[in-house]
Amino acid sequence: MSFDIWQAQDIKNYKFYGKAAHASKHPELGRSALDAAELMNVGVNYLREHVADDVRMHYTYTNTDSPANIVPPYAATNYFIRSGKWERTEDASKRGDDCARGAALMTGTRVEIQRVICNKEMKVNRTLAETFYEEMQKIPVPAYTEEELSFAAEIAKRAGRGTGGRSDLFHGLEALEDEPVPLPISTDVSDVSHTVPTVMLSAACMCKGTPLHHWAATAQAGMSIGQKGMVYAAECMSAGAYRLMTEPKLLEKAWGEM
Repeated sequence: MSFDIWQAQDIKNYKFYGKAAHASKHPELGRSALDAAELMNVGVNYLREHVADDVRMHYTYTNTDSPANIVPPYAATNYFIRSGKWERTEDASKRGDDCARGAALMTGTRVEIQRVICNKEMKVNRTLAETFYEEMQKIPVPAYTEEELSFAAEIAKRAGRGTGGRSDLFHGLEALEDEPVPLPISTDVSDVSHTVPTVMLSAACMCKGTPLHHWAATAQAGMSIGQKGMVYAAECMSAGAYRLMTEPKLLEKAWGEM
């Protein structure tokens, strides 16, 4: 089980609207939305020097299908702005908005800023973490068949994360950390943790070293390795919830940490 602080995040779409024109015959009549999007990205990349060390700003273009001989009348980007604290995330996000507005002004285009989702960082609860960890210690961790171990070893090798050996694919239950561990990822569950005591359990649905957002994670999570991890996590969640229902003082203590 992990005792983690998931990052605060602000996810936004930036939609630039310009005016199409023939890029060779009448470029002066066009107002390039793509230019605006690129200028915004340049501004954000310069902004990176002037934000806190833990702030991350990732972006991608969400439309790339226009021909090169037409001044692009529309361009859109998607941004993830994240850090360990909502205050730093919000500040960087607002400054990114200014980059977008400035880019639109420079190019004679118009920008729409759409917030997709935002959430604060995870507020950890030590009482819940210790209670659920105690229950996780009582429930046997999954045991894997020869077929599953061979599958995991081959996946790790093909993904460049191992040599095909089995000795380091899966470990038992890891110790609960003494202090919260910052994670470079985000979840909207974090917002819930600012309203009610919240705990998150982690169970292995893939072998150690598997990169997230990768085909190797999908391959293992979609077969019995992932199913065993899911069932183990469900059993631990049920056992921890039962403890809270039958021991009201634990729940009171958890609320006291809010």
